[in-house]
Amino acid sequence: MSMGNYTLPVIVTAGAIVAGYVVYRFFFSTTKKQTPKITLENPNVKYTLRLIDKEVITHDVRRFRFALPTPDHILGLPTGKHVYVSADINNELVIRPYTPEILYQKESTKISLIFANQTTNDILLRGELEDLTLDTEQIKLWLTIDRDPPEGWQYSVGFVDEKMLREHLPPPSDDVLVMICGPPPMVKYACLPNLEAIGHQIAKYK
Repeated sequence: MSMGNYTLPVIVTAGAIVAGYVVYRFFFSTTKKQTPKITLENPNVKYTLRLIDKEVITHDVRRFRFALPTPDHILGLPTGKHVYVSADINNELVIRPYTPEILYQKESTKISLIFANQTTNDILLRGELEDLTLDTEQIKLWLTIDRDPPEGWQYSVGFVDEKMLREHLPPPSDDVLVMICGPPPMVKYACLPNLEAIGHQIAKYK
Protein backbone atom coordinates (compact mmCIF):
# COMPACT_ATOMS: atom_id res chain seq x y z
CA MET A 1 0.00 0.00 0.00
CA SER A 2 1.34 3.43 -0.81
CA MET A 3 -0.07 6.86 0.00
CA GLY A 4 2.78 8.86 -1.54
CA ASN A 5 3.46 11.98 0.53
CA TYR A 6 0.03 12.13 2.17
CA THR A 7 -0.40 13.19 5.79
CA LEU A 8 -2.76 11.05 7.86
CA PRO A 9 -4.11 12.68 11.03
CA VAL A 10 -6.15 10.19 13.06
CA ILE A 11 -8.59 10.74 15.93
CA VAL A 12 -9.55 7.69 18.02
CA THR A 13 -11.13 7.03 21.38
CA ALA A 14 -11.26 4.15 23.80
CA GLY A 15 -14.71 3.35 22.44
CA ALA A 16 -13.01 1.68 19.51
CA ILE A 17 -11.48 -1.74 20.05
CA VAL A 18 -7.88 -1.33 19.01
CA ALA A 19 -6.12 -4.54 18.13
CA GLY A 20 -2.88 -2.84 17.35
CA TYR A 21 -1.36 0.44 16.36
CA VAL A 22 -2.01 2.03 12.99
CA VAL A 23 0.78 1.45 10.52
CA TYR A 24 1.47 1.49 6.80
CA ARG A 25 3.89 -0.32 4.51
CA PHE A 26 5.47 1.46 1.58
CA PHE A 27 7.69 0.07 -1.16
CA PHE A 28 10.15 2.38 -2.86
CA SER A 29 12.35 -0.01 -4.80
CA THR A 30 12.23 0.44 -8.56
CA THR A 31 13.12 -3.19 -9.09
CA LYS A 32 10.39 -5.66 -9.87
CA LYS A 33 9.13 -7.48 -6.79
CA GLN A 34 7.36 -10.79 -6.56
CA THR A 35 3.63 -10.29 -6.06
CA PRO A 36 2.79 -11.29 -2.46
CA LYS A 37 0.13 -13.85 -1.71
CA ILE A 38 -3.09 -12.32 -0.41
CA THR A 39 -4.79 -13.94 2.58
CA LEU A 40 -8.14 -12.11 2.40
CA GLU A 41 -8.79 -12.55 -1.31
CA ASN A 42 -12.59 -12.62 -1.12
CA PRO A 43 -14.60 -10.56 1.43
CA ASN A 44 -17.43 -13.10 1.22
CA VAL A 45 -15.28 -16.07 2.25
CA LYS A 46 -14.38 -17.11 5.80
CA TYR A 47 -10.69 -17.86 6.35
CA THR A 48 -9.38 -20.03 9.19
CA LEU A 49 -6.27 -18.61 10.87
CA ARG A 50 -4.30 -20.06 13.78
CA LEU A 51 -4.32 -18.11 17.06
CA ILE A 52 -0.69 -17.81 18.20
CA ASP A 53 -0.90 -15.32 21.08
CA LYS A 54 -3.41 -13.64 23.40
CA GLU A 55 -2.45 -10.64 25.53
CA VAL A 56 -4.44 -8.82 28.22
CA ILE A 57 -4.21 -5.06 27.51
CA THR A 58 -6.76 -3.63 29.99
CA HIS A 59 -9.65 -4.89 32.08
CA ASP A 60 -11.90 -5.04 29.01
CA VAL A 61 -9.46 -5.28 26.07
CA ARG A 62 -7.51 -8.24 24.72
CA ARG A 63 -5.05 -8.39 21.82
CA PHE A 64 -5.10 -11.50 19.66
CA ARG A 65 -2.36 -12.44 17.19
CA PHE A 66 -3.11 -14.79 14.31
CA ALA A 67 -0.66 -16.46 11.94
CA LEU A 68 -1.04 -16.01 8.19
CA PRO A 69 -1.09 -19.18 6.07
CA THR A 70 2.62 -18.91 5.13
CA PRO A 71 5.50 -16.43 5.61
CA ASP A 72 4.96 -15.37 1.99
CA HIS A 73 1.40 -14.18 2.68
CA ILE A 74 0.24 -10.66 3.49
CA LEU A 75 -3.14 -9.88 4.99
CA GLY A 76 -4.37 -7.86 2.02
CA LEU A 77 -6.78 -5.69 4.01
CA PRO A 78 -7.40 -2.21 2.49
CA THR A 79 -6.53 0.85 4.59
CA GLY A 80 -9.22 1.80 7.11
CA LYS A 81 -11.05 -1.54 6.88
CA HIS A 82 -11.68 -4.17 9.54
CA VAL A 83 -12.28 -7.89 9.67
CA TYR A 84 -15.02 -9.95 11.28
CA VAL A 85 -13.81 -12.65 13.65
CA SER A 86 -16.20 -15.52 14.40
CA ALA A 87 -15.99 -18.34 16.92
CA ASP A 88 -18.22 -20.90 18.59
CA ILE A 89 -18.49 -20.01 22.30
CA ASN A 90 -20.69 -22.17 24.53
CA ASN A 91 -22.40 -23.58 21.43
CA GLU A 92 -23.22 -20.10 20.18
CA LEU A 93 -21.80 -18.37 17.12
CA VAL A 94 -20.20 -15.05 18.14
CA ILE A 95 -19.09 -12.52 15.50
CA ARG A 96 -17.18 -9.31 16.26
CA PRO A 97 -15.45 -6.68 14.07
CA TYR A 98 -11.78 -6.04 14.81
CA THR A 99 -9.00 -3.88 13.44
CA PRO A 100 -5.93 -6.03 12.77
CA GLU A 101 -2.35 -5.08 13.53
CA ILE A 102 -0.25 -4.20 10.49
CA LEU A 103 3.46 -3.54 10.77
CA TYR A 104 5.23 -0.83 8.82
CA GLN A 105 8.67 -0.12 7.45
CA LYS A 106 10.18 3.15 6.15
CA GLU A 107 7.62 5.54 4.71
CA SER A 108 7.18 9.18 3.74
CA THR A 109 3.68 9.69 5.09
CA LYS A 110 3.35 11.81 8.23
CA ILE A 111 0.83 10.79 10.89
CA SER A 112 -0.67 13.01 13.59
CA LEU A 113 -2.70 11.08 16.15
CA ILE A 114 -5.05 12.60 18.74
CA PHE A 115 -6.10 9.84 21.13
CA ALA A 116 -8.98 10.63 23.51
CA ASN A 117 -9.81 8.48 26.56
CA GLN A 118 -11.65 8.74 29.86
CA THR A 119 -8.61 8.13 32.10
CA THR A 120 -4.98 7.15 31.66
CA ASN A 121 -5.93 3.55 32.50
CA ASP A 122 -8.01 3.44 29.32
CA ILE A 123 -5.21 4.46 26.94
CA LEU A 124 -4.54 1.41 24.81
CA LEU A 125 -0.95 0.76 23.67
CA ARG A 126 0.28 4.03 25.15
CA GLY A 127 3.83 2.75 25.54
CA GLU A 128 3.99 1.48 21.98
CA LEU A 129 2.57 4.73 20.61
CA GLU A 130 4.99 6.90 22.56
CA ASP A 131 7.87 4.67 21.47
CA LEU A 132 6.91 5.27 17.83
CA THR A 133 7.28 9.02 18.29
CA LEU A 134 10.81 8.46 19.58
CA ASP A 135 11.80 6.42 16.52
CA THR A 136 10.66 8.92 13.89
CA GLU A 137 9.63 12.55 13.50
CA GLN A 138 6.97 11.46 11.03
CA ILE A 139 4.59 10.34 13.80
CA LYS A 140 3.16 12.87 16.26
CA LEU A 141 1.03 11.81 19.23
CA TRP A 142 -1.25 13.85 21.48
CA LEU A 143 -3.37 12.41 24.29
CA THR A 144 -6.37 13.81 26.12
CA ILE A 145 -8.35 12.36 29.04
CA ASP A 146 -11.69 13.34 30.52
CA ARG A 147 -10.68 13.26 34.20
CA ASP A 148 -8.18 12.30 36.91
CA PRO A 149 -4.93 13.49 35.32
CA PRO A 150 -1.94 12.04 37.19
CA GLU A 151 0.82 14.23 38.56
CA GLY A 152 3.13 15.33 35.77
CA TRP A 153 0.55 14.74 33.01
CA GLN A 154 1.93 16.53 29.92
CA TYR A 155 -1.06 16.18 27.62
CA SER A 156 -4.61 17.63 27.55
CA VAL A 157 -7.55 17.19 29.90
CA GLY A 158 -11.01 17.50 28.40
CA PHE A 159 -12.90 16.78 25.20
CA VAL A 160 -11.49 17.20 21.70
CA ASP A 161 -11.97 20.86 20.75
CA GLU A 162 -10.98 23.39 18.09
CA LYS A 163 -7.83 24.52 19.92
CA MET A 164 -6.59 20.93 20.25
CA LEU A 165 -7.17 20.14 16.58
CA ARG A 166 -5.56 23.38 15.46
CA GLU A 167 -2.44 22.76 17.56
CA HIS A 168 -1.95 19.04 16.94
CA LEU A 169 -3.22 18.35 13.40
CA PRO A 170 -1.75 19.64 10.14
CA PRO A 171 -3.64 22.50 8.46
CA PRO A 172 -6.12 21.68 5.69
CA SER A 173 -4.52 20.75 2.37
CA ASP A 174 -5.19 18.62 -0.69
CA ASP A 175 -2.66 16.08 0.57
CA VAL A 176 -4.14 15.80 4.08
CA LEU A 177 -6.55 13.01 4.97
CA VAL A 178 -8.43 13.05 8.30
CA MET A 179 -9.63 9.74 9.72
CA ILE A 180 -11.99 9.62 12.72
CA CYS A 181 -12.87 6.68 14.95
CA GLY A 182 -15.03 7.00 18.04
CA PRO A 183 -18.56 7.10 19.46
CA PRO A 184 -21.10 8.93 17.25
CA PRO A 185 -21.71 11.83 19.71
CA MET A 186 -17.99 12.64 19.80
CA VAL A 187 -17.75 12.52 16.02
CA LYS A 188 -20.91 14.61 15.51
CA TYR A 189 -20.50 17.26 18.22
CA ALA A 190 -16.74 17.47 18.84
CA CYS A 191 -14.79 16.32 15.79
CA LEU A 192 -16.73 17.40 12.73
CA PRO A 193 -17.71 20.96 13.82
CA ASN A 194 -14.21 21.73 15.05
CA LEU A 195 -12.56 20.27 11.95
CA GLU A 196 -14.81 22.52 9.87
CA ALA A 197 -13.89 25.49 12.07
CA ILE A 198 -10.21 25.09 11.21
CA GLY A 199 -10.92 24.74 7.50
CA HIS A 200 -11.38 21.05 6.72
CA GLN A 201 -14.11 20.11 4.24
CA ILE A 202 -16.36 17.86 6.30
CA ALA A 203 -18.77 17.53 3.38
CA LYS A 204 -16.37 14.82 2.17
CA TYR A 205 -16.75 12.89 5.46
CA LYS A 206 -18.03 9.34 5.02
